[in-house]
Amino acid sequence: MEICVRPHKLSGKLNAPDSKSDMCRKLLCSALCNRGMVFHMDTTCISDDVEAMIQCLRALGTTITILSDTALEVAPGAKHAKVPHLDCRESATVLRFMLPVAAALYGKASFTGIGSLSRRPILPILKALEAHGVYSDADRLPLEYSGFLTAGTYKMPGNISSQFISGLLLAMPLLDEESHIKLTSKLESAAYVDMTIQTMAQFGVLVERTKDGFTVPANQKYRSPEDLTAERDWSSCAFLYPFGAEFQGLDPKSLQPDRAIEKYAEILAPGAKIKELSIDVSPHPDLFPILAVLACRVHGKVVLCGAKRLRIKESDRIVSTAALINGLGGKAEEQGDTLVITGTGSLTGGRVSSYNDHRIAMAAVAASSICTGDVHITDAQVIKKSYPGFLWDFNALGGTYYVL
Repeated sequence: MEICVRPHKLSGKLNAPDSKSDMCRKLLCSALCNRGMVFHMDTTCISDDVEAMIQCLRALGTTITILSDTALEVAPGAKHAKVPHLDCRESATVLRFMLPVAAALYGKASFTGIGSLSRRPILPILKALEAHGVYSDADRLPLEYSGFLTAGTYKMPGNISSQFISGLLLAMPLLDEESHIKLTSKLESAAYVDMTIQTMAQFGVLVERTKDGFTVPANQKYRSPEDLTAERDWSSCAFLYPFGAEFQGLDPKSLQPDRAIEKYAEILAPGAKIKELSIDVSPHPDLFPILAVLACRVHGKVVLCGAKRLRIKESDRIVSTAALINGLGGKAEEQGDTLVITGTGSLTGGRVSSYNDHRIAMAAVAASSICTGDVHITDAQVIKKSYPGFLWDFNALGGTYYVL
């Protein structure tokens, strides 16, 4: 789907969408509980990633029933005899969480996915699983593993996806002995691991922090809180928040790292004069595309560094973000794993690709509000991966677009 977005100032109030990161964690924990629970949401639009998590949990035997437009019932099911098949669609979160969890429950399972997921790295988690009794027939999707996950000490580098660490933590309470994660390097995107630990605590599972990692004590079980509500999503709101959207329901004390958009929306205010500003995006990598757009509305140089892991998202996000900015009349230059933007206060508009990346597509739509001409975006339908109601909300703020 190609859309044309007209330049327009945005303003208005919106209900913040549910957080897919929070929902995936809570749904998974609820499926591992001793009894069922009701899970409340605020929106009828479930993202593709959450749909993938629901589908995979059902494959493991969980019963998930839609009670209303805004509520699900999650009931743990008995293990079944057949080999589970888990289709993770294009969600790296689902794949990296479900691999260790499935291996703790089933001695064999197969995994598939679509799009960029087959290219995204999972070797670190596969090596960790192999060291603890789980063997895969491939190092990327599609794959099938055999063997049950065993307890012990897992050595993992911290400068890879935090999702690998979260997946192991989520699986460890299912093992019969105490388990440990020993980090061999500094943990990046640590706030996402903090979110996992916080969610596990809501289900009665304790994770102890150690000087070099984490310990999950033995003899713990996930216990249902019976009733739980999804947290609202700072990551999705980051694409409209800086341009005039007032979102209702966001938690100002949330552990979500993308809450940093509050600070950067103020620093990179329209027309601000900045000699040079360096922003380390490693704690909140999903903000990278929208920070690049915000850099274009100031006058001066903004350096986005710490972006190495953005090479392996749905797109090479350094390349795709640079192409977005340059395609709309801005100036962005790749320098290794850093992007340097020279802001001139506005953009001209133009035709750009989403690179089949939901965050690039949303950043392009948001960029229209500082453009002097129309913005044409190809493959804009990828937005539904994380924020299905994004274009509706954009319209509600006064934005205008049409499908070509």
